[in-house]
Amino acid sequence: DFKKLKEQNANKKVSLDKKAYSYIFYGVPSSGKTELTSAMFEGEHIMISAELGGKTAMYANSIPVGDYKTLKQLCKDLADEEVKKEIGDVIIVDTVTKVAEYIENYILDKHGKEFLSDVKSYNGAYKLIDKYFNQCFDPLKQMGYTFVWITHASSTTLTDEKGRDYDRWDLNGNKRCLEIIKKEVDNCFFINRIPQEDGTVKRVLVSDASKFNFGKNKLNSARGEMDLYIELDKDPLVSAEKVIDSMRKALEGRGK
Repeated sequence: DFKKLKEQNANKKVSLDKKAYSYIFYGVPSSGKTELTSAMFEGEHIMISAELGGKTAMYANSIPVGDYKTLKQLCKDLADEEVKKEIGDVIIVDTVTKVAEYIENYILDKHGKEFLSDVKSYNGAYKLIDKYFNQCFDPLKQMGYTFVWITHASSTTLTDEKGRDYDRWDLNGNKRCLEIIKKEVDNCFFINRIPQEDGTVKRVLVSDASKFNFGKNKLNSARGEMDLYIELDKDPLVSAEKVIDSMRKALEGRGK
């Protein structure tokens, strides 16, 4: 009944639930990515932890993984509705950078090669990276888990129209895996560490694209936007509340 479907779509409202959206958080080392994301989804997530940060982050409910086979088995275990009810419906992957390394090493070991370019089976290693990445995570996406991806950052020095050099930040890691998540996520937030004159370091979350970083934000609209720059606190819960409040402001604007 197309008329009924049209009416239902017309009555849809913008969700104010942060779990209705997917995310990438990327940044320089020690910028607090793991602590912030685990605090934002405190008590409602499981963290697939391939990094040391998951072991030390105060609010992280983490399960360590050390290779691709362990990752694949964990994803299989999570693909269960009863497990989802028990642990919550948010999966934090810390980090995509490390997960991609596991996949690359698995492919090299399986085919007895030293370099990915030497793998010729199945149309080459790069197709295999897609295959193994999707084998792990597609079933979980289909179950409706909210995904929060954490990854590293790298910078490229560019020159502006006045001849001044500046650094532009982007996600760092396996391009095949990063392109998959870049296309599908709703939001991509960058966290930077900015040294101050007094010797302290300010941590700032950038909630959208700027001249200096890749970003993405589907929460923003003409009626409401997140603050572009959000200064983070030493306390992860305070930082999380700052980010969530800014998200709520944008979403409430969209819902008007």
